[in-house]
Amino acid sequence: MSLPVKKIYVDSRYKTNDSVSTSNFKFQLPRNVFLPQNTVFYLEDVCIPHSWHTIEAGLNDAIYLYYQSPDAAVPPSVSVAIIPPNNYIGTALASKVQELLYKQDKTFTVTYDSNNHCITIGLTTVGVKFQLLADDALTAYASVLPLINVNPNSPNSWNDIIGNSTASSTMYQAGNPYISGMLDLLSIRNIFISSPNLGSFSTMGARGESNIIKKVPVSSDFGYLIVDSFTSPHDFLDCSKLTLGTIEFSLRDVKGNYIPLHGGHVSFSIVFSAVNLDT
Repeated sequence: MSLPVKKIYVDSRYKTNDSVSTSNFKFQLPRNVFLPQNTVFYLEDVCIPHSWHTIEAGLNDAIYLYYQSPDAAVPPSVSVAIIPPNNYIGTALASKVQELLYKQDKTFTVTYDSNNHCITIGLTTVGVKFQLLADDALTAYASVLPLINVNPNSPNSWNDIIGNSTASSTMYQAGNPYISGMLDLLSIRNIFISSPNLGSFSTMGARGESNIIKKVPVSSDFGYLIVDSFTSPHDFLDCSKLTLGTIEFSLRDVKGNYIPLHGGHVSFSIVFSAVNLDT
């Protein structure tokens, strides 16, 4: 069977004018392409710049603090502290968090443990109690969060970085500090390339998505190019009887956030092949 095209080379530099960004873009083919029955495709030679930071604005920059004063007449409060976007190592992150929490209580201490790659947050004021609210605990404070302009369904918190994934009733105080999990400063471990009009919706993502066409592990540090040329002979997706004109692509993290590439461009090849899917 003869195919109308063997490869399509996609580069976000040539995205359409109405594209949102280089991680959410449309690619216009010079002519419509009809793919016959038993046509499959692969994504090869994926190149993505690692151009996002450890902390990104509106993605993972929010610390949600529950604070209880020793004065019984003062009601507990929930506040949010925003970590400035940047690339952080453990010591720099601990220093910045202490600077932010100092505004709530001047006796907060935040230290970095290089042996265990974690941070400890404590207080020296006796009687004060606090929690770092996990994402699934924020719904309990839904009435408070609008006052500080926070959507509890999309909190954009730093909890993944510190391993704070499960709501806890533990209150931390002087002599009983909070100790984070191992810091995850990579922040994005996998990039999921999706397309709503390419393929047969035969994949299933962690959130139930059905249009993921490629998972790319983040294998390079900030400032370097992520290159994924691995293709399994069984990793094809059906695209039979599709007519392609404008193809839409998005690059997201596991939570569905668009990857903040800051203008960096992505490229990859779509390789088509004829396979007897009826056998």
